[in-house]
Amino acid sequence: GEPFGAEQVRELNGLFSGLVGDSASGDAYLFCDRYPMERIYVHEADGVVYFASEIKALLFILPGLREMDPKGVAQFLAYGCTLGTQTLFRGVSRLPGASFWHFRNGECVSREVFFKPEEWVQQTELSERQIEEEFVSTYQNVLPRYFGHTDEYGISITGGLDTRMIMACITETYNKPTCYTYAGLSGETMD
Repeated sequence: GEPFGAEQVRELNGLFSGLVGDSASGDAYLFCDRYPMERIYVHEADGVVYFASEIKALLFILPGLREMDPKGVAQFLAYGCTLGTQTLFRGVSRLPGASFWHFRNGECVSREVFFKPEEWVQQTELSERQIEEEFVSTYQNVLPRYFGHTDEYGISITGGLDTRMIMACITETYNKPTCYTYAGLSGETMD
């Protein structure tokens, strides 16, 4: 088949991270989404790149990393989170957004990005009407993918705009979902 590369990852949408390997060639590719919401934690030492989807995995196999990073702690106390690639632990960082790292036989041979925010900034500006038409069209094309695989499904009604839009777009062609909601600390929510 076609060799795996940044162009295939570029076609992915939403939140994701992954590792694709080819044992025959010894190639492996580590990547994450544009934002990067699906985090990959990284530590590098003596030419070896360690990575994991949860920081506790790195701290388990490399106990020497269990030292707090003053910069990360300061960011957490000031902002409620760390910023960019910073973490709370010295020597551990997060994979930057839109990363596409290529490994060959265990060695990192390239570090690319498959997307730059400037690409979105340079797009042609749309009118309000065009935005609405594009949004409705996209929603109508994407939503059926989630309802066509089963006769039964549930939706968590949280009161947010996203679930309200989903419910508004469910047509008579779909089975009605089972809806779940939650009570608030001070009584029932307005759902």
